[in-house]
Amino acid sequence: RIQEILAHTLIATEDELFCERHKRVANERIDQVKKILAEDLEHPPTLAELGRRVGCSPYHLSRLFSEHTGTTISRYLRSLRLQRAAELLREGHCNVTEAATTVGYSSLSHFSKAFAEMFGECPCVFGLKK
Repeated sequence: RIQEILAHTLIATEDELFCERHKRVANERIDQVKKILAEDLEHPPTLAELGRRVGCSPYHLSRLFSEHTGTTISRYLRSLRLQRAAELLREGHCNVTEAATTVGYSSLSHFSKAFAEMFGECPCVFGLKK
């Protein structure tokens, strides 16, 4: 955290107030986290790894993400995974088991339950709709 404060203090920006810079950096971090999570749904990085990659502590990142998005990182990841699985099923590229494993679910029953909670129907029925 001290390194982060020093970096922000020592790096001169043109006419940018500290609070504006703080908001900009926070938004950049959130965007970066979203991009990192979307890159590999099957093997997402841990919170500690995300923090290292965006340059802040895991606790701070978790709090920042929740404040800016209204959801937790794990819920955001879950939503990304389920939306991608729905795409795969809709396009007919995968069966339910393949879609679940492609997006990182090792338990088919857990995937089916999460999918039904999000979309209101079982993934086996969802894939049949055209």
